[in-house]
Amino acid sequence: MPPLDALSWSESSPQNLLQSPWQKRHDLAVTWLSAELPWQDVLHLLSALRDLHARQLLAFVPAGAWPEQNALAQTDSLRALGLQQQARFQQGDDLIEAWSFDIRTYKTVPDWLNPRFWANPENWNKYRW
Repeated sequence: MPPLDALSWSESSPQNLLQSPWQKRHDLAVTWLSAELPWQDVLHLLSALRDLHARQLLAFVPAGAWPEQNALAQTDSLRALGLQQQARFQQGDDLIEAWSFDIRTYKTVPDWLNPRFWANPENWNKYRW
């Protein structure tokens, strides 16, 4: 782990993040989503953070904050982005769900996906393809 003085922190609003060009990939992005943001923008923001801006993502999402999305559809949409639910807790009157994404643990590499099955070095210079 780097020393504390080597860590940097940057902050951005969802609108600025979605409108600005991609600059840098960070190790971790943390977002606290507001119900004031439309649901489609929430999905766009989370996918941009996951794909462009960070290797790991921690998102705090108010449960049931978007009336057009029932709780099951909201959960399905977040899971479709590859997020995993980590916790649920009360913050005042709101129920908050913590969701995370880590590119290193997103998908286990299958056994067949390696050079042993694709390169066939034992057949090099033996056959003419």
